[in-house]
Amino acid sequence: MKTIVIFIHSMSSGGAERVTSILSNNLVKQGYRVILLTHKSAQSDFYYLDPAIERSQLPEMGEVKGAIGRVINNIEIVRHLRRLVKKEAPVAVVGMMSHSAVHVALAGIGGRNCEYIGSERSYPPKVPLGRGWELIRKYAYGYLSRLVVLSSESEMWASQNTNCKSVTIIPNPVELPLQTSKPILPVERFIRADQKLLLTVGRLGKEKGHKVLIKAAAPVLKCHPEWKLVIVGEGPERENLEQLIRELGVQDRVALPGKAGNIDAWYNRADAFALTSELEGFPNALVEAMAHGTAVVSFDCDTGPRDIIENGANGFLIQPSIDALTEHLTVLFSDEGIRKELSKNALEVKERFSINKFINNWLDVING
Repeated sequence: MKTIVIFIHSMSSGGAERVTSILSNNLVKQGYRVILLTHKSAQSDFYYLDPAIERSQLPEMGEVKGAIGRVINNIEIVRHLRRLVKKEAPVAVVGMMSHSAVHVALAGIGGRNCEYIGSERSYPPKVPLGRGWELIRKYAYGYLSRLVVLSSESEMWASQNTNCKSVTIIPNPVELPLQTSKPILPVERFIRADQKLLLTVGRLGKEKGHKVLIKAAAPVLKCHPEWKLVIVGEGPERENLEQLIRELGVQDRVALPGKAGNIDAWYNRADAFALTSELEGFPNALVEAMAHGTAVVSFDCDTGPRDIIENGANGFLIQPSIDALTEHLTVLFSDEGIRKELSKNALEVKERFSINKFINNWLDVING
């Protein structure tokens, strides 16, 4: 049985973690032995993992003291990866997200006994690592067998800004039905049966643009009392968002229920979906909403939505502005015919971003 090592910081809630769980679970189904290595213990795992997956944790590094301590810890991570490769003889080691990809690249110096693969899960120019890490990444990526990215923009960036020899684009997949985990948030607790639901899903962080969404939606919600906005997720911006909701006087029209492990139920209930992120690598929530037949409107940020939405055909792709979003929300709220047409056409993402395509593309990379 061929072994694959996948290295990521943790398996807590997040887009990269979710895709890692999908990849790991499906590689096991393909007959591979999968070792999932993380910094954090399995106690922080959020997504379902096949029991056949072998969970492994980096040894405790001790307290980091200054730059020298951080360097020593990173050297120990690379040494641990090299020892793991020597012991388990995998056909491939995959580093998911920037720091893990750099560690895997450095572990591959002087060794071609397996495929050393890095995977960027965002658009790198929008998520800077700091001068030191950027310099290390530039040269370290030259030791990777292959770098996997999410978009053509990321492919161009990698080719121009790193020494990587080979770049492959593999978009995230949509896997239906979606996994269910705790916490369970009953939809009916937050929205009445006679109300229509404008949904968004994402971490309550500044980068997700939830303030812009609330400001754009507030006047439309006041004109359409049958609609309610629900933002599913948790994060550091909660208090600021709650204050904004009070200032705009839409406390009964906007809800922040928190993180939901039963996100499938929320997509099934949604009548429309909005994405207002400042940056995305590949927006899983957007594809998931479309795969459930939901009419969507999204900002055209640097990467992600433009690879998914054909404006006016399977959704609205608009310039990032409050006025533009208010205008398109008004259309979605008031015109059921347009919602139905966009909903019907959105379903094609299930084939375009299917699990089979995703796994076959990854197997091509893993097998060199």
